[in-house]
Amino acid sequence: MNENTTVIAQFTIPAVHHWPDALDSRGYLAVEHRHLFYFKIGVEVKHDDREVEIHDLRELGEDVIFKKFKPSRYGGIMDFENSSCETLGKIILDYLQEKLGSERAMFCVVMEDDECGARVERNTHIARLLADHVAVRHSA
Repeated sequence: MNENTTVIAQFTIPAVHHWPDALDSRGYLAVEHRHLFYFKIGVEVKHDDREVEIHDLRELGEDVIFKKFKPSRYGGIMDFENSSCETLGKIILDYLQEKLGSERAMFCVVMEDDECGARVERNTHIARLLADHVAVRHSA
């Protein structure tokens, strides 16, 4: 039997960001604006006895964001500067690979207000198996 197991963790972080080079049709994105960012990360594991503990996985994802970015001037929320959802996903996966090894399949989904976002995958030999799962609404 061909079986793959992925542990998954999710978390939210309120933050502001902006896109300085926004197209005219999306000019409002050039101005700093707030979102509730939803993160969902998954990492392939080889056995089912907490090879990567799910709470540790969530903390790794949160840790890299809080190390990389500073609080905004508004207090209580982070400033993601000009980072896109794609960039945030890559930052998290770079950190996970550093901490957990680069040979594992992994993914990171970053959504703005649980509406629009991006999925970044590494070592995608299991990515198609994950596709159905990450397509499910984040809050489900």
